[in-house]
Amino acid sequence: ASVGVYEGTVVLALGVFGVDREVALGYGVLMHFIDFLPPVAMTLWLLWRSQLKTRLSNER
Repeated sequence: ASVGVYEGTVVLALGVFGVDREVALGYGVLMHFIDFLPPVAMTLWLLWRSQLKTRLSNER
């Protein structure tokens, strides 16, 4: 399995402090997910909300 630049950088950075590669990779994947999820969720919610407002204004 390949890793991305983000995960690879986390593995390298945590390796400097003696963290095992497997643990660092798990942390990198988890942090990538945590960094990625809130903006995507907010964007989807805002898109849904804007379409709802557009539908309501078109019905009037």
